[in-house]
Amino acid sequence: MEGNGELVLSKVVPFSFGDTNANGILLCVASLIKEVWVFVISPPASYQPDYGIMTMQITQSLHTAILVTDLERSEHFYVQVLGLSKINRSLKYPGVWYQVGSYQLHLIVAPVTPTENPNAKWGRNPHIAFSVVDLDNAKEELLKQNYPIQASASGRAALFIQDPDGNIIELSQQ
Repeated sequence: MEGNGELVLSKVVPFSFGDTNANGILLCVASLIKEVWVFVISPPASYQPDYGIMTMQITQSLHTAILVTDLERSEHFYVQVLGLSKINRSLKYPGVWYQVGSYQLHLIVAPVTPTENPNAKWGRNPHIAFSVVDLDNAKEELLKQNYPIQASASGRAALFIQDPDGNIIELSQQ
């Protein structure tokens, strides 16, 4: 409810004392001449509730790190199949970084990967999404190389693939 700090009276159906509305405002009930009325003190329209959230502002996503078990096999997939550009990294542990616009994808070698995807619809599992210039061309290239694809269950122009370790990747055309 938008308001400017005014008291609003409304006749409503019964509810429990102490209920809150969608804005988290406590509703108080009073019985007046056998009718139920609600008194709501509406905050000013400029009111910003404090949910204990810090005042930091996220400005962009910098990278996503995913685990892979076989770096050579993963490099083939991300470079030869997806066409990502590998960049230098100075870290000592096994892995490789890729640059995609101002965003990076970090592959980190691990003995096992936690890629259990419980949902049959791949897009409802954890995944990374990339935009492609031509989705039909991307689909054709993936099928030519025998990579299984899954169309978006929502009906929008997007498809899902899996890397060699089962990490799900969404491709869509913006």
